[in-house]
Amino acid sequence: SVPLNEYENVLTETEPVMKGRDILLMDIGSLKVKQMLIMKKYFKGEILGTHPLFGPDRNFSEGCVTVV
Repeated sequence: SVPLNEYENVLTETEPVMKGRDILLMDIGSLKVKQMLIMKKYFKGEILGTHPLFGPDRNFSEGCVTVV
């Protein structure tokens, strides 16, 4: 879980650890364009942006639906 204003900072910090590994980087959030561009900028592996079909008042582990 990353606040939107820290999204790029977290990816720049984790990029060296992920580099050269067989990793799928996923985003789960309602905003996509900027976040996907940032992921592509710092991560050369597979990326997947998903969108939750529920609001922040629900617990993700309650069987909530997410669109891939």
